[in-house]
Amino acid sequence: DDTPKTNGGSTLPTSFQEMFQINAAVMGYSRSSSTWMPVVLDSVERIVLHVNSGERIKEETMLLALRLNLFPPGAVSVSEFKSCLLAALRSTLPQVWTPKHEEAWTW
Repeated sequence: DDTPKTNGGSTLPTSFQEMFQINAAVMGYSRSSSTWMPVVLDSVERIVLHVNSGERIKEETMLLALRLNLFPPGAVSVSEFKSCLLAALRSTLPQVWTPKHEEAWTW
């Protein structure tokens, strides 16, 4: 159900993208979430959509590397992205997300 939920008049996030942005803000990554993180999020979506094609994943990861290379040295922090990603997955998949899923994302 993608119907926006409300809590005391404010709209609660319902999508992965919205949860990712909220978690980035709460974790103090607002600058990153408005610069390079959207580039990674778009690429992750395409990678997941084509998970059955190793060649397409290779292509998408190469394109992502080229896009991230455009940012200044030190601007991109994979650990920041991972923190926001895992928090958003936990929030949007509470009934199915388990510690085993968390462990699978250890990279």
